[in-house]
Amino acid sequence: YRKNLFLCIISHGVTNFVLGIYVFYSEKWIFW
Repeated sequence: YRKNLFLCIISHGVTNFVLGIYVFYSEKWIFW
């Protein structure tokens, strides 16, 4: 269970990171 939760947190962080880079490069600050 703990490992599953850890993977969920990791994937969530990666998703936010990628989304942040995409918004930064596309300069679509509306998403924030």
